[in-house]
Amino acid sequence: MWMINDGIILCALAAICILYVKGKLEYATIAASVSYFCLPAFMIGSTGFNSGYFVTALLFVLALYALVNKRVRLRTGHVIYAVGMTAAIAFVFLGWMVNGEPKLGDLNHFVGMGQFFLGSVALSLLFDEARGKVPLYRIVLKSILIVLAVNVVFVILQFAAYDISLPMIRQLYAHAGKNAPINAMQRAGHFYRAFGASYTPIILAAISLAFCGIIMGYTVHRKKASWKAIGLFCVSLAAGFFAFSKTVMIGIFILLLLLLAAVLIWFRKARLGSQLKTIGKFFAGTVAVCIAVAAIGYGIGRGEQVKYYYGFIIDPVRSLAGRYENIIPHPEKPADKDKDNNDKDPIKEETPSGIVAEAATLIERHPVIGVGPAQVQGEFLGDSQYVITLHDGGVLAALMYAAVYGWMFIGFFIKRDYGRMLVITSLGIACLSLPILSYSVAMPLVAYCLSGPEQSFLLFRNKKENALPAPQQPEEV
Repeated sequence: MWMINDGIILCALAAICILYVKGKLEYATIAASVSYFCLPAFMIGSTGFNSGYFVTALLFVLALYALVNKRVRLRTGHVIYAVGMTAAIAFVFLGWMVNGEPKLGDLNHFVGMGQFFLGSVALSLLFDEARGKVPLYRIVLKSILIVLAVNVVFVILQFAAYDISLPMIRQLYAHAGKNAPINAMQRAGHFYRAFGASYTPIILAAISLAFCGIIMGYTVHRKKASWKAIGLFCVSLAAGFFAFSKTVMIGIFILLLLLLAAVLIWFRKARLGSQLKTIGKFFAGTVAVCIAVAAIGYGIGRGEQVKYYYGFIIDPVRSLAGRYENIIPHPEKPADKDKDNNDKDPIKEETPSGIVAEAATLIERHPVIGVGPAQVQGEFLGDSQYVITLHDGGVLAALMYAAVYGWMFIGFFIKRDYGRMLVITSLGIACLSLPILSYSVAMPLVAYCLSGPEQSFLLFRNKKENALPAPQQPEEV
């Protein structure tokens, strides 16, 4: 059965190569982007690997070819991103060597971090090369349509045909080490959350939120919202809502508020009315999706999930409790000092109690450079990019991430590039519940941001994209 996965991957890589060689850069770029989002795991026997490594290796070769032949050039954003991520990896390596317990097998973590930023830069260069012939937004829109179509099919199968979809997800995505969510569905005997084309619902929620950000930002920037854009937004949002994830259910309202604030800050009387109307349409679409998903959820027997997850929309602060509550030790109360403590569990009394508690304790002990990417005391690391970054590389690595992504966010805000601004925001929201910046599904999103308008290092100085060919036609939705 492993040959099914590997055959799909081989066909995808061959398609990218053939399309690129034939000069069909638009379709080569779309194929590469969709591959990062949807390709199954590469299997050797019962062992699975991230197929994104193969896509990155191929794109790296194509990027080198394009650079050598001067078809594209590295821009300021590429250099700053590469330097920042290299520095972050260096701090993780330093923490691993000084405070961690180095083992040869830990090196795969560094390979993963390196391939993430190399793949993001390589795909961004492919975006730059393709945009000389077609509008970049057309490439992005077609990629979103294909990825959404694939995920919607999986969502429908997961709720309507459990016996078919369970072995399909297990075969394609849920290899050893990534099978806990699918095992939970198997124990329940049905899918009570949609997975889409991934091994966990949170990935579906994260890409859904990012797609909504791209659609909203670009549509507001173009001043006029077509019903096609609103419809695509609603389909993307509904797919994320069926994942029953706090990431998208709360995140979409954050994006709407941020977009509204940005429009009001960059107030222009001639455009404000149409922009506010557009935001209003997206808000109405969000409310409609909330109602529709709740109704369908009750209709298909997922009422408990609707009650539980919709409750976080009303009380969003409570959504952080499962991961982050009580991660800081509470001081002993004065009233307890004179009591007999023989019956107390010292672990429960003196350490944090959240699911990232042990990781938080190690961060407190080694705040500057962390302890490296591997477990030191069996601590849980799988649910937060923020906790993982502080655990692996300490404050110094976290500052590199904050500097790079903060630099991009501020630049997009200044240039009123609302779509990319909302993508960075959606990634930041997803980081609360997933180490998204190490997952292949985030690489096309980061590449899209890196392919934005040229920015100077100081952000506030205008800089022309002299090396980028102008699109042949306006970028329309």
